[in-house]
Amino acid sequence: MKIRRRRAVKNPAAVIIVLMVTFAVFLLLLNFDKQLRKILEPYAVGTAKRIVVAATDAAVLEVLKDNEISYEKIANLSTDSEGNVTSLQIDTTLVNTLKSNISEKLAQQLNGREDYVLKIPIGTIIGNEFTVGRGPSISFKMKMSAAVKTDFKSNFYSAGINQVLHQILIEVKYDGFILIPWFRQGFSDKTDYIAAQTVIVGVVPDAFTNVIESEPEQITGDIFDFSAERGN
Repeated sequence: MKIRRRRAVKNPAAVIIVLMVTFAVFLLLLNFDKQLRKILEPYAVGTAKRIVVAATDAAVLEVLKDNEISYEKIANLSTDSEGNVTSLQIDTTLVNTLKSNISEKLAQQLNGREDYVLKIPIGTIIGNEFTVGRGPSISFKMKMSAAVKTDFKSNFYSAGINQVLHQILIEVKYDGFILIPWFRQGFSDKTDYIAAQTVIVGVVPDAFTNVIESEPEQITGDIFDFSAERGN
């Protein structure tokens, strides 16, 4: 019976060099992965927010243009014989219609496409200020979903003696979620748009309340205390 002897390593130094190179490559890949996560997360969230804001801009502008919105269409001011403002009435039907149309158009745009591609230059991933934006780009697939909520609010600002600037704002809040290889992340934000505004001339009450219905089928839900929102 022949006994096989293990061959001795002829060049131990070569083995050590190979192990050192392998370990170095592993550290480089680990550092690259860490840097990639550091860059990819805010880059993806920023891109997702820009996508939602762009869709919101388009939806709001389209709805306001289609309905030819003006201050007189939304709000009706009542004054007494001396020109003092006694009441302000909001067209709740129109407001609820605008809210519904904006939300519907936003849902169509955002839900119609969930897959996006992010392209980040290698120089940006490296993180050096001299390499930012340079080199070939690496593509990453990103899935995004978002839900939006549209509401109206009023702001009053002093515009001079017996003059008040009244703004009717559209507030769009959105909550979203993005999924990219290596991580998932939620995001949220809000954007305000001026639907209409006017300068009210005459003595305005220190406070008055107007009621706006949140949903057409519900009893009045939101009460705006305009005095709390008036500017100094």
